[in-house]
Amino acid sequence: MALTDPVIVYSTTDMVEAQFIVELLAAVGIESKVSEEVSQLGFNVGAGSESSSPKLWVNQADVERVQVLLQEYERRMSEPTTPPVALGPIIVTCPDCGKTSTFPGEMNGTVQNCPACGSFVDVGEANLEGWEEMPSEDEASSPEE
Repeated sequence: MALTDPVIVYSTTDMVEAQFIVELLAAVGIESKVSEEVSQLGFNVGAGSESSSPKLWVNQADVERVQVLLQEYERRMSEPTTPPVALGPIIVTCPDCGKTSTFPGEMNGTVQNCPACGSFVDVGEANLEGWEEMPSEDEASSPEE
């Protein structure tokens, strides 16, 4: 489907990043397209060129929602990445039978079976901070209170 009222919402120097954002938007139901800058000589500058400037286009009606998603994308991309911390053994108490079990630190954030009764137990804590569901179209377009 073609964009009906296209607007540029993002510019980058990396075509791979532009295509990645297109796929992220498609995953939440937003259609977008990428175009590359064309030089004054009439040829495509190309993804390998330093002067390439891919532009991300969306429908005008999606601009506010896309801006929220792009702000979150940029925030996450600017966060420093840290290697996982090696954890020692994790002691878990089964909520069903009350027995304690020890699991290796590498299982932190997983769900395992209690060795005593077979019930599901949460091992440590999953690090899901910041990965809540993306705002719906209504939430993204409504003014904040």
